[in-house]
Amino acid sequence: MSQPYRIDSRAVLFFIAVFMVFQFYSVKRWRAEDWVWGHEMKAYYAYLPALHVLGDITLEKTEMTTDYYGRFYFPQPGAVRGHVFKTTMGVALLETPFFLIAQSMAINCGYPMDGYSEPYRKMAIFAASFYAFFGLFFVRKTLRRFFSDAAVSLTILTLLLGTNLYYYTFHEAAMSHAYSFFLVSVFIQLTVSWHTRPRFWKMALLGLSLGLITLVRPVNGCMGLFFLLYRDPAQASLREKYALLFKHRKAVLFAAFCFVLALSPQLAYWKRTTGQWLYYSYGAETFYWSRPEILLGLFSYQKGWLVWTPVMWFAVLGLVGLKKSARGFFWPVAVALSVYIYIIFCWWSWWYGGGFGMRPMVDVSALLAIPLAVFFQYILKTRILVLPVLGLWIFLLGLNVFQTNQYILGKLHWCGTTKKIYWQMFLNDYPEQDFSGFLKEPDVDDAMKGGSGM
Repeated sequence: MSQPYRIDSRAVLFFIAVFMVFQFYSVKRWRAEDWVWGHEMKAYYAYLPALHVLGDITLEKTEMTTDYYGRFYFPQPGAVRGHVFKTTMGVALLETPFFLIAQSMAINCGYPMDGYSEPYRKMAIFAASFYAFFGLFFVRKTLRRFFSDAAVSLTILTLLLGTNLYYYTFHEAAMSHAYSFFLVSVFIQLTVSWHTRPRFWKMALLGLSLGLITLVRPVNGCMGLFFLLYRDPAQASLREKYALLFKHRKAVLFAAFCFVLALSPQLAYWKRTTGQWLYYSYGAETFYWSRPEILLGLFSYQKGWLVWTPVMWFAVLGLVGLKKSARGFFWPVAVALSVYIYIIFCWWSWWYGGGFGMRPMVDVSALLAIPLAVFFQYILKTRILVLPVLGLWIFLLGLNVFQTNQYILGKLHWCGTTKKIYWQMFLNDYPEQDFSGFLKEPDVDDAMKGGSGM
């Protein structure tokens, strides 16, 4: 494969690892509990102190003091016993090794073993960086089969520095998004690897990884469509692909077992607390399937994905060339991405509360890496476009980091930004005028009833 521009993606990955260590010690989000576990992040984490500190994961023996109630993000009484956490336990399950390391650190260094002291905070932040790094590792592993090293290098740098994966790795690290990114990247890599060389253990890991994807955020289970629609370039049609699945039907059945196995702790938890194997823990919050707010979710100044993460326009352009340059990827990427976008923007709160940018799109960054690599592969082969596009790319990465810092300092609102405010604050940390009067927060009551909230 001709590579007019040579960039070693292994060196880039090493640079990313060093950069992540630097960020961990320079940002120091672990200094205060509220900086690590704010709002919904407490619910993702609550399973761990409940189980390992209180020894009571269902909270049926624990008196719900004001402190516990707030720390556990206001769990609701279970219909049968104890209390039920709002979120599923996937993040807590992936955090478990880091929590146990924090337990050991607390014992040896004299910190309170309450699940919230400094060692626990440090390891919670480190866990997100760990999973984000290995998410990028598996993205690189997948893309190197099909694209040049230079295109892969630009892609993984874009995912970290040009998207809000940056924010959800180093700032709101206890959210689910870095974990979802990692699991989706593993699932895609296993999908490609199994189709190239089918092995029983790979199929088992596919079932397990899809189960964990679903356990972290249930709506992300639609990523299974990627596997169903993907076919190796050597396979002439999907019929051949499904013939291959039939040939390995025992492995497929075992993968289904592994999928259920990954979900079983959550199912058992719901059964014990509510008496139901499947339980909807979000109360009145719901999806409005006939009214997806896709245009607002993609293009609004309040939270629009392509407004707040403009570098992903490159991925959109890459989708155009995907069918021609990487045919086996076109339908799995196009269908899985379309279904995912439809689902997330059917949610009543299409802006997804506080946070920087359209945070659910972080979860599918590994999927978007494929059309992104297609775009860079094409650009790097051109003489006219390469320098202007790379210049724009550097600007957009810098813009993402700059706006992230603006958001952290409170100069950009969590969901009330308007067109006027956006452009007045664009690359401007010190505007002459106070624009807070132009904020337009969504109408929560209208959105809960099925409106847009605008």
